[in-house]
Amino acid sequence: MIRVITAFILAMTKPGRENEVLDEIASGSNGCIKGAWPTYGDYDVVIKAEVESLDNLSEFVLNNLRSVPNILSTSVLIGV
Repeated sequence: MIRVITAFILAMTKPGRENEVLDEIASGSNGCIKGAWPTYGDYDVVIKAEVESLDNLSEFVLNNLRSVPNILSTSVLIGV
């Protein structure tokens, strides 16, 4: 049985670019994004991702999310 890892990724974006970020991550998610929402507060976007390993999560965050031009920073919370 494959155990799925659920992660919530909090992202800060450039001001006013939340919807562009949401559109871009939805188109390049490799199927691991299960939801994404704009938020108010310290972070601008919350992303729910499901992956098969921590290596897959790391690869997704480093190679996909952090390459989105309007994302300034991310914080990853792993559900257990």
